[in-house]
Amino acid sequence: MLAIVLGVPPITRWWDAWEETHMVRLRGVHWRWLRWLVLSLAVTVCAMLGTAPLTAWHFNQVSLIAVVANQVVVPLLGLVCVSAGLLATAAVAVAPAVAVILFQLVGLFVRVANAAVRLCAAVPGGSVRVVTPSVLELALLYGALAALVVPQRRVRWAMLALCLTGMGFDAAFWALQRGARNALQITFVSVGQGDCAVVEFPGSSVMVIDGGGLSGDFDVGRQVVAPFLWRRKIAQVDALVLSHPDFDHFGGLTFLAEAFSPAAFWWNGAPGRGARYGALWQALRDADVTGLTVRDGFHRMIGGVEVRAVHPAPGAAGSDNNESLTLQLRYGPTTVLFPGDLELEGERALVAAHGAALRSTVLKVPHHGSRSSSSAALLDAVAPRIAVVSAGTDNRFGFPHAAVLDAYRKRGTQVWRTDRDGAVMLRIAVDGDIVVTTGR
Repeated sequence: MLAIVLGVPPITRWWDAWEETHMVRLRGVHWRWLRWLVLSLAVTVCAMLGTAPLTAWHFNQVSLIAVVANQVVVPLLGLVCVSAGLLATAAVAVAPAVAVILFQLVGLFVRVANAAVRLCAAVPGGSVRVVTPSVLELALLYGALAALVVPQRRVRWAMLALCLTGMGFDAAFWALQRGARNALQITFVSVGQGDCAVVEFPGSSVMVIDGGGLSGDFDVGRQVVAPFLWRRKIAQVDALVLSHPDFDHFGGLTFLAEAFSPAAFWWNGAPGRGARYGALWQALRDADVTGLTVRDGFHRMIGGVEVRAVHPAPGAAGSDNNESLTLQLRYGPTTVLFPGDLELEGERALVAAHGAALRSTVLKVPHHGSRSSSSAALLDAVAPRIAVVSAGTDNRFGFPHAAVLDAYRKRGTQVWRTDRDGAVMLRIAVDGDIVVTTGR
């Protein structure tokens, strides 16, 4: 409302001046309908500009189709429905039968308005997704918008210049943060009972290993992982990685495939089942994402980090936990091992194939700290200094198991848990220094 009150009068004055000038040359042209259209659009544009920074803040989305949608929806809801609803309310006492008919008409018009909103929302490009603005960025955006309605020209241009300069410095800061980053940053996102790790490589490349997934309609990808990425100013993910086709690992990846334009999808080649797994692959196809089957022997260098697959073996079959795609990341003297949901059989195969080469500074605890994982053979081979458990608070499986936690503590391993600590973020320097922060 403030944006409308402040923004529409200057536009009205501008239109009146324009109309007066051009009416002289275009006599006989009826301008009343055009005036109504311009001022109607002015109300919508002012409202859209006034709320856009807040919708970006809360929903990471800015609507562009609102300029069109409001011309249909606002009259339906603001004029027709309100008028009919007030008449129906008055009629309740004197003509209940008429009130029922009027309320039914209100319901009909509301359904029509909802259908119009859904139709507009489905228009390609009708809205754009944006990263989360900071408080400083919100202040600069609103400062620039406020400058547009300042009547004094010098003050207006000074405010605009100041805000635009601030935005330029802010954009340069974030570009340097991403492009000139020389640390490997790994965040084990708190996604409840499931796995999700966001890997920010030195430079600007980003990988998401598993995406969590809870039962019911709660979309972990949309509600948890994506907001974390947007707050980190990440709008595009280079690779999505699925360790194995269990819902608590792939559920959140569907939305990430739709919203973050991943270049590649790494998986172990084992197909999953069910409609939700099918929805993931449909999202990958719609986004034209390249699928890449990854097995032991696969190797990539990303931002100076060596990424290699150590399990499953080429030709291995099956989609169970023991066939989990296992990645090892090496940056300087630091190595991080992601074993998915490997259990005893898979751990034995992994240790037999790689032995001492599995030694890693950081271990993502396999299978959420299940008693059927974290065998003595694996812990002896990996010898982690830091272990991270991804598990849900008070989960029905009892993960992480007390005996597993005790096994890590006896080896002097620092154990961090997403159920207790929230998100666990590791900032790994090229010289091996590791800083752990939690709760983000």
